[in-house]
Amino acid sequence: MSFLRLLRPIFLLCIFCFSAVSFAGPGLWQIKKNNHTSYLFGTIHVGDSSMSALPDSVIEALEKSNAVVVELDTTTLTPEYLQTHIYPLMTLPNSTSLSQRLKPELYQKLAKALLENGLSITQFEHIKPWAISINLTAMSYQRAGYLSSFGADMQVLGFAKKKQLEIIELESAKEQFGFFDQIDQDSNYLLSETLKSMEDAATYIHPLVSAWKAGDINKLTDYYHLSFDGSPLSQAAEKVILKDRNARWTTTLVPLLEKRSLFIAVGALHLPTEHGLIALFKKNGFEIKKLTKALNLFIR
Repeated sequence: MSFLRLLRPIFLLCIFCFSAVSFAGPGLWQIKKNNHTSYLFGTIHVGDSSMSALPDSVIEALEKSNAVVVELDTTTLTPEYLQTHIYPLMTLPNSTSLSQRLKPELYQKLAKALLENGLSITQFEHIKPWAISINLTAMSYQRAGYLSSFGADMQVLGFAKKKQLEIIELESAKEQFGFFDQIDQDSNYLLSETLKSMEDAATYIHPLVSAWKAGDINKLTDYYHLSFDGSPLSQAAEKVILKDRNARWTTTLVPLLEKRSLFIAVGALHLPTEHGLIALFKKNGFEIKKLTKALNLFIR
């Protein structure tokens, strides 16, 4: 099986790009302009027990900052908010069921996969396919030994709250989940790809996390290009989840970075390529330097 086939966009997006789903990143970057120094940290939204504490270099950068910027502060999401605002986004229209949306053969494969995880497909009969894909992906992480509680973004949030630092959110939970409606152009294709990925998930989740731990942005960039391979799903996902969001975030962050010292913690895939935050900040006149102390972040 080719490595390209293994790198399904839905898996990388959930690992690197969404706080709401929940690597600490391809290193720590220093950003400077107008005598203000800030930091950019590419996070991973899941982790293992070796990632149970932030490294000293990250803590030092946090302590030098007067505010923390995250994609979304997930700690503020109450069950009531999720039930009122998020669950409706994940639910199919009343006149539609999952069995109507999926081809019979795929429906049966999904039923088998859910049953193997102790779930019945009847529980998902009125849930949108992209939401099921997210659940299946989370199950794959857990089986491979990775939990959102060890994710770097959650630890950054915990530190910020403990130190009573201002927390600036780039998006709302409703916005984040809404992105999936934009990329779910073919429900059958999306779920089919997710099920294929689950078969071999552990064989590439471990190398991806290792690359993240080592601060190897070149390898993560390679994974980026291998994943977004020109297929309809990957093109839509890259535009909606990465390119468009990076552009919006840059518009929001540039004026703040010119006046304040911020610690920015966002999914690692938002950093590389010509559409990434590093390149976009450079285009806006910022001096950016990778801090070597951030290499081998969790290897002690």
